[in-house]
Amino acid sequence: DAEALYEELLKVHDGPFCNEDVIYSEFGSRLILAMSTVNPIAVVNCLFTVLFEKSIDSLKDNLKDDARRNVVRTLEKLCFCNDSFEKAALLMARLAIAENEGWANNARGQFLQLFHVALAGTESDFNARMNVLQKLHLGGDEYKPLLLDAIRGAFNHSNLVRTRGAEKFGFIEKLDFHPTWNQIYEYWNNLYNFLTKWVEKEPEITKEIADIVCYNTRMFIRSKRPELLFQFIEYLAPK
Repeated sequence: DAEALYEELLKVHDGPFCNEDVIYSEFGSRLILAMSTVNPIAVVNCLFTVLFEKSIDSLKDNLKDDARRNVVRTLEKLCFCNDSFEKAALLMARLAIAENEGWANNARGQFLQLFHVALAGTESDFNARMNVLQKLHLGGDEYKPLLLDAIRGAFNHSNLVRTRGAEKFGFIEKLDFHPTWNQIYEYWNNLYNFLTKWVEKEPEITKEIADIVCYNTRMFIRSKRPELLFQFIEYLAPK
């Protein structure tokens, strides 16, 4: 069947489509985008293997124009599927720090959207998203600005929108993860813990964390979480 065929074509190391020449081409990347609807796991394994270890300069210089647009659209779809979410999100982050597009739905924009509390463009829950943040944090300083921007947006819960299309997998239409308020509050608590542990290891980012808190002050109050705001203030004030 088509799923088995695509798995062979995209097989890591010896699949004919699993190489940078195909991925960097407009035609090859368009075929991979089409395959992602049928076999997202094979596609994400292929893209992750070929692209994730590339240098930032290499990704900027070689993955561009229509090929890059196709790859970002592919990753957008792969991020929607829980089975391919983690690798797709990690690779989207890699492309985000190697950004060379000016569109709102470029790799950076799509990555930041993944951490919204609603209409995030994924069926994956908040625990899966925290795992991505943790892994990228371990990836080094080059991810720091991107992670801080993602967390800044994660505390927002109003006026959230996304472009439709990535949720469609053939005749199946996947649904965004729809959290309860308790799940959102737990997510925010986990982000608080993540940020305070980060400050303990790197006190120099205190001001950037304070900026995130200031930016989201109204959100904490409107969402009936003033105590979280006070927690941040009590923790950051003596720093």
